[in-house]
Amino acid sequence: LKVRLFNGVTAAEVKSKQEVIRLAMGGVPWLRITEWDYGVEMLVGAVPRAESVQFASPVSLNRCDELDWEQGFLDNKLTAADGSAPRMLSIAPLESNPKVTRAEFTLPSPLSLAKVKEFIPKLRPATGNAYIDVMASDDATRMVIQFSETNPMPFPAPMLWAETLDTSTEVIPVASGIDGKTIGFNPKAIAHQLILGGSGSGKSSCLQVFLCGALVRADVIVIDTIKGGADFAFAKPWLKGFIGHNKLIAAGEVMMWVRAEMLRRAALNAAAGVGSYRDLPADVRPQHLYVFIDEFNQMMEPITVSKEPASSDPDVVAEWGTSNLEKQAQAKVAAAVKALTTGARSAGITLLLSGQSLKADLTKAHNLTGIKSNYARIALGKMSWGDLASAFKDSSALPDLGPSIPKGRGIWETDDDPAVAFQAWFAPGGQDEMRDRVAAVLPVLRPDEQLNIADFEAQVSAQTPVAFGQILDPDDEDLDDEVTELDPEALGLDLSFDFGSFDKADTAADSEADAAPFGDAPALADIPSFSERAGIEDELDASLAASFSRAPLDDAPSVPSLPAPDSEDDLFLRVSAAPAPGALLLGADIPVPEAAPVTGLPIADALVAYLRSRPEVEAVTFVDRVDAPYRVHDEDDIGVPFADTLQTALENIGVDFDIEDARSAETSDESLDGPFPADHAPTTSPEPDENDVAPLPSISAEPQRSEAPESTPLTRRTDEDPAAGPGSSSTHSGAPLGEQPVLSPAASDEDDWFMPPTTKGKPVIPDIDF
Repeated sequence: LKVRLFNGVTAAEVKSKQEVIRLAMGGVPWLRITEWDYGVEMLVGAVPRAESVQFASPVSLNRCDELDWEQGFLDNKLTAADGSAPRMLSIAPLESNPKVTRAEFTLPSPLSLAKVKEFIPKLRPATGNAYIDVMASDDATRMVIQFSETNPMPFPAPMLWAETLDTSTEVIPVASGIDGKTIGFNPKAIAHQLILGGSGSGKSSCLQVFLCGALVRADVIVIDTIKGGADFAFAKPWLKGFIGHNKLIAAGEVMMWVRAEMLRRAALNAAAGVGSYRDLPADVRPQHLYVFIDEFNQMMEPITVSKEPASSDPDVVAEWGTSNLEKQAQAKVAAAVKALTTGARSAGITLLLSGQSLKADLTKAHNLTGIKSNYARIALGKMSWGDLASAFKDSSALPDLGPSIPKGRGIWETDDDPAVAFQAWFAPGGQDEMRDRVAAVLPVLRPDEQLNIADFEAQVSAQTPVAFGQILDPDDEDLDDEVTELDPEALGLDLSFDFGSFDKADTAADSEADAAPFGDAPALADIPSFSERAGIEDELDASLAASFSRAPLDDAPSVPSLPAPDSEDDLFLRVSAAPAPGALLLGADIPVPEAAPVTGLPIADALVAYLRSRPEVEAVTFVDRVDAPYRVHDEDDIGVPFADTLQTALENIGVDFDIEDARSAETSDESLDGPFPADHAPTTSPEPDENDVAPLPSISAEPQRSEAPESTPLTRRTDEDPAAGPGSSSTHSGAPLGEQPVLSPAASDEDDWFMPPTTKGKPVIPDIDF
């Protein structure tokens, strides 16, 4: 009906009375009012998309759809600044799924895509469509809306085995999209995959479908330390590695193996001069490797480890030791995941991490903030907006799955394509069907083709602390101690002692060189350096400086500084034994057990090996100097900063990590030859006299305490300095390294006889640089 308007009545006024007019016309089922050149046009009749209605012309149906959307926008005040609704520009059914209609609309200011998405629940009843998806158009001033009277997503969606087992393509088919097409994981376009979903969302079924497609195309490792891999039991005969329940320590070692495998493959690419493993010759090209880690968020929940228990109970000590190793295993997993995230794509290694959610505090705790930007993301089932915002780059652009979300329904977002809704496949016959289908096309792996998880566990089993001693049976017979008086004369003992002959005046040590030698200094030995360890390159040209901050030891003696190396090549000192507490000889040749974890950075391995034997060290500070050829902030071959590797290695053993930024060239001493800080001025030392003997400390019945001498930093020896005289202070005695005096540990208060020159209060143990 076309109605002409008079006397100033506007089309907007008529539209505002649409419901009144519908009722006045006898309550017709459907009424829409739109503008006409001379007034308004009214369309009256049955509901256009009712099952009993059939249009002679599709154009008429499209016209009704256009009016439904116009009225829906107006009812929800989704209008332009002048009050007009978005205008339909085109409309047509999808070729791949005629049940779905695709329409393009104008997006007038101040409307936004996010605002329209917000009103999808209200637009459903207004337009009579159960399914609505609002998407961006190629034109920023337009939007695309796909809609259908009923949800067109197939449910349930059984696996299409012909596509799953088709190894002519690398793409792993996983689900069906709203358009009826198959959606798959393409390792050429997607580096890694994150799969999130709560209980009952269909996450396990989706992972099984992923796994079936991966098994017939590549090597696969499955890690499920939380549920024990129950969902993946069917695949064990074909898995490269399987880590199950309560195997977090083994998971850490396996992930370090995967990281090492990535480095090996990167070396192959470099040797062949290619950018990807796919370009390697067929005879050396490795198989693609998928690593599935299920319940990643639970596995990486931070573990709190208390201080070493005072109890000697074996169970208590073993439990504490296991907690330490599990915390270290978490750090290894995090370090490997971080390295693989950025460097594994060209090496042909793909991570699939799954969990119920991805919390920002978890990624921050393990320094895994790059997951969102380097992984494609899947969210299954109903998730809160907070979880969606944590998992996806732009939660406002996600498709709406509707009020009722069936199992296996989800959203998939990649870096290159907008997020899409999908229905994950499943195997109606469960694991039996999947096992039979895979077995029909794929032989099982031989034991020598699989990783020996027991070997990985053995690498760290020796690190678990044990309680020493004998547990006495409380029922053992108690024996009374027998006290016997002894006559010294009868035993021929002379117990007389004259303290006066040793009662010299107390003297305060003016320098650390006055301290008395104790025992033999550590002898030099030819200890294998890192350059001789298999798989580790020689990185001993480093000039990285580090200082160790320790908790002060009660009544500890002052500590002599170490001799400076004679040359740049001698910067790392070769020693066979660590000196007493308070003195430190540290270098690249610290022996590291063969079973010790390897970080891939020799200097980090050296620190870990040393610090494990020195639990009193609480913090390490790395001085990053501008003139050092080996910089903390540099990156390794796969783009991981050395600082990250060092930090992970130290945090594994509970040592705090810090970097002192000394990059400014203006703050360094240009005249200083070597990598030492500018405030560590080089000093000279007189040549030692063979007859010179360091004075013994004074000993009295009641030793007096004097002020602790000021600590002296390690400096480079410059024997060529003619200004140095016999009275010059020095950071070392000038004697060869093997003859350096090393102080004994502090004596207890009950044993004053062997007290060295004492200090007043708690001494400050100096930082020692290397």
